[in-house]
Amino acid sequence: MGRSAYDFERYAYQDLRKYLKSFELPKPLDCDPREILLMLARPDPPFMGHVKRLTITNEPWRILENIRPLALKEALVLTWLNSSIPVEPVHKIDMQDPPYTLPQILSDKFFSYKRSDAEEMKSWLMLPVVTATRVMHTAFPQTTGWVFKAEEEETADSSWFQCARWTPRVHNPGPEEQPVPVRLVMAFQTPFVLNEQDMHAFSACTAFPPYNMGPTNGLPSKYRLWAKIWDTCYSNNCRWFVLTSYTQWVFGVFSKTMRTAFLSSIYKYDSTSPTILELLTYWIASSMGMQVPSVPYRSRSPSSQKLPWVWTSSMPGYRNEAKH
Repeated sequence: MGRSAYDFERYAYQDLRKYLKSFELPKPLDCDPREILLMLARPDPPFMGHVKRLTITNEPWRILENIRPLALKEALVLTWLNSSIPVEPVHKIDMQDPPYTLPQILSDKFFSYKRSDAEEMKSWLMLPVVTATRVMHTAFPQTTGWVFKAEEEETADSSWFQCARWTPRVHNPGPEEQPVPVRLVMAFQTPFVLNEQDMHAFSACTAFPPYNMGPTNGLPSKYRLWAKIWDTCYSNNCRWFVLTSYTQWVFGVFSKTMRTAFLSSIYKYDSTSPTILELLTYWIASSMGMQVPSVPYRSRSPSSQKLPWVWTSSMPGYRNEAKH
């Protein structure tokens, strides 16, 4: 039987590992089939409507070049979780504390196949985000000072693209006014804006167009989304990211030089073994530099056009790729 975000207090304290393994996200509301037929046609072909409107300018400092598939082996993820997540949580949290508070009611205006607002999506997205925060803090007390914080300032793209950041709960900038550290960026768009075809087009990218290709008003939408994610991570001095429409999830990391991106395969909201909660917990832990198993990824070979397997001693992007 699957466990929900609302079952945490009852079941996670009994067996945290089992809770992660049995975690389920609720299915978003479907649009009525008759309503789908009556909906106006989307203004552009797949991946050419909403994402194309992202405000992106051609910048010489946007140095992303290569996009590589990340072989996020499920067996390795599960091995780390089984060895690192305790059966009994080692730290008790106050469930009334805001970072651990779930929405009392999920929006009934969030749909999988119908236009909906990003604000309506947030209550649904809080389920995995809040639960992952609970897991991290109960399993790894050293992370209790870190939480997800939503983007506070409105931008020209807020209707199409928003994000949350894994960052310290309290930040003391010090006399040198140091920026707030960010370990992971979670970007999200509604499943109508970022549908299945869009996500597949985004994931299929292998390289980013160079700066000298000209103005970005003709840049395909899939590259505009890559640019938006890269810019967000770069401005936060962060290499780890998640992109989700709630119904679909991908996990990525940039190399130290920010010239290469590594992206996992696409996981659906109802993924099992690993569940979305297991994957999200694993990726947060990875962004924190915790001890995680080696992850294989494909890297450019300077002497060959082939893409050989390369194994790191930690997580992708720390070695080998620093030269690319």
